[in-house]
Amino acid sequence: MTKNPVLESASKILLDYVEDTETFATAINESVGSLALLDGQCNFLREPTPMEFVFVRAMLPANGAARLLEAFDAAAEEQMPRLANPSFASVAEEM
Repeated sequence: MTKNPVLESASKILLDYVEDTETFATAINESVGSLALLDGQCNFLREPTPMEFVFVRAMLPANGAARLLEAFDAAAEEQMPRLANPSFASVAEEM
């Protein structure tokens, strides 16, 4: 099975901004109220739903949220060029 590059990129961005990864992961997992989303190092255990993605994004500083969206855009362009428009970043800016 091919590893999802979006999840790896998002995890690296989370690690840039979260000092206590275990506490952050526990809080996110309790907040989403379903199967665990993050492990103790803030790596995604499963693909986030759109609402979970928005929630994690909201927990990051503005700079981190922008980088998280760019990581999703880059992976989408790499994996599915014809589906990359509109970008996640442009959709978020419109919101």
